[in-house]
Amino acid sequence: MDFEGNDYEGPVSTGTTIMALKFAGGLLLAADSRTSLGSFIANRMSDKITPVFEDIYVCRSGSSADTQTVTAYANYSLTFNSMELGRRPSVKTAACVLRDLCYTNKKVLSAAFLCAGLDGDEAHIYSIPLGGALIEAEHYAASGSGSTYVLTFLDKHFKSGMSLEECKDLAVKACSLAMFRDNSSGGCIRLCILQPGKPVVRELFKGDQVPSFFPTSH
Repeated sequence: MDFEGNDYEGPVSTGTTIMALKFAGGLLLAADSRTSLGSFIANRMSDKITPVFEDIYVCRSGSSADTQTVTAYANYSLTFNSMELGRRPSVKTAACVLRDLCYTNKKVLSAAFLCAGLDGDEAHIYSIPLGGALIEAEHYAASGSGSTYVLTFLDKHFKSGMSLEECKDLAVKACSLAMFRDNSSGGCIRLCILQPGKPVVRELFKGDQVPSFFPTSH
């Protein structure tokens, strides 16, 4: 999966809001649901949180086609890695596979990820921005165009050792603030909750359930 002779010209949009946060006993991923083509909203209910292996998920931003293809290829690679080694790949291994795919094909891909998951009782979060860098986050990470509006909000309100409910409340508020400011983010809010020894939980906050912090005109 290596393409040569093609260069992107001009700015690349990563219109979305995605984030991953650690809480006491687990990990939470959150994302908006808008997919846009320039000023045209192509899908109001897309799912940007995708599993790549057991207890390892990615939040996708950039081109939907690119990120879906890279995620599928990573899942294929990790499945063979697991069969060859006889054990489950680590979260870092999954993040490195994604990083390598993005870096090798950086001239033709518009793809950025948050890769987060559990290695036993330990939660890990890795950010893979456009171009294929790999950055491990200690407590939380946010990406996409909407993240620039809420990073300071997360810096102020995130607390190490938060409960699940506190973490959910913070993630939903941060996503809703980003959706209000960023034209490329919107729709509903999807959550994915990972806890050791428990099934993965997916939650959906529909448009009328998304908190509003600003008065609306009638």
